[in-house]
Amino acid sequence: MRTHNVNYLSIAAAVLALAATAGSAQTYRDVYQLGRPDTRFSAQPEATLTALQSQFVTYRSDLEAVLRLGGWDGDTEALFRTVAEAEPGSATVSARAVSRGETFHWMAYRKNGEPAIQRNVRWAGDQPFAAWQIQFVSNGAVHTFMVPHACLNLAYYGTPIPVDAPGAPMVPGVPGAAPMATPGTAAPMAPAPAAGPEAPAEAEPMAPTGAPGAGAAPVPEPTPDSPAAPPPAAPETAMAPVARGGTTASDREGRWTLRAYGASFRVDDDKWVGDLLGLDERSQMSATKGVGWGLDAEYHFTPRLGVAVGAFTGRVELHWMFDFLDAWGMDESDLDFTGYSLGLNYHLTPNKRFDFFVGPFISLWQFDRTKMCDLGFDIFVDPDNETALGALAGVDVPISAGSPWIATAAVRYTPLSVNDSPIDFDLDPLTVTVGFGYRF
Repeated sequence: MRTHNVNYLSIAAAVLALAATAGSAQTYRDVYQLGRPDTRFSAQPEATLTALQSQFVTYRSDLEAVLRLGGWDGDTEALFRTVAEAEPGSATVSARAVSRGETFHWMAYRKNGEPAIQRNVRWAGDQPFAAWQIQFVSNGAVHTFMVPHACLNLAYYGTPIPVDAPGAPMVPGVPGAAPMATPGTAAPMAPAPAAGPEAPAEAEPMAPTGAPGAGAAPVPEPTPDSPAAPPPAAPETAMAPVARGGTTASDREGRWTLRAYGASFRVDDDKWVGDLLGLDERSQMSATKGVGWGLDAEYHFTPRLGVAVGAFTGRVELHWMFDFLDAWGMDESDLDFTGYSLGLNYHLTPNKRFDFFVGPFISLWQFDRTKMCDLGFDIFVDPDNETALGALAGVDVPISAGSPWIATAAVRYTPLSVNDSPIDFDLDPLTVTVGFGYRF
């Protein structure tokens, strides 16, 4: 009986040991794609050192929020100073490629437009991705961050290396350290296979990435579909686009927005009564509300500034009532017109879920010639072309998470008059447009 009890206790102890071992094993979130519109920090690629430095200034508040979410206890000013003062070829900021299987302690992304982090991520894409490696000393240790070219989603490797540890990366503040890790290989820190969670789902809290020997899951060996990291490019030279998760990440990603929309508008001063033909007749002409649709294409020079070109076609219905020598009649016709516009858009909330923008534009309007006939009398309406200065306020919203398709709406102000005897009327300058678009 005693033996049986000992056996039961042994089995229970073994089960508990296995459970503890399983619980301590590191779990990673595999990431296959970078640069998705709804999760990236920036739509502009940071393929040069100058671009990286500019983006660190533009998105500083978001990056600081990420550092707080990640629980990083280093010197924030040291990170931003390191990037700002880096020069081509410096040891602190260098170009490299992140290979399949590399992991990060955490990586930033946007959730509903706001900064968020995903912990314990592993790059699982078919190809390496281009990135900037940032190494600097803070609180007596060397810290390593990674910034993918495609999205500015800051990633942290994890356990820092004391400045006096053997093999510490040779960066300012490390006395007599060995040379820093060469691009294409991870610094001797926590198993740091990088990731780029571009739309990670919420995950249960996990244990932090461990330092070497801390029980982290083994890094997958490269496969024939996972070539070795390419040689590094010069820091001020844009690295070649890198394939990601079956798609191609090019430097043009996210720089174009196409929009298609419909509109309905009213006519001010919609009736004219008088001697339209000079025959002492009684005439009345009126215009009803119109409808139309348009297209525009916006090229984004920066996350906030874009130039947009557009075209719009619309139609106003004209009615003519004519009374002459005890006879009367009526006729109607459509007045078609086309407009072309060129403007600047300033995006108030770039890379947020709700992308609000405002801007001025100049437009040219061309009206078609139309004919109306009543009681044998003809009236030809042939308005002059018009040029108008206008302004708009709009918003773009992704149709679904990660989708390049968007819903778009805008309010446009265009003071436009239609002048040609016998008609003279103004279109309501305020027009509401609603439609859809595509980002690429």
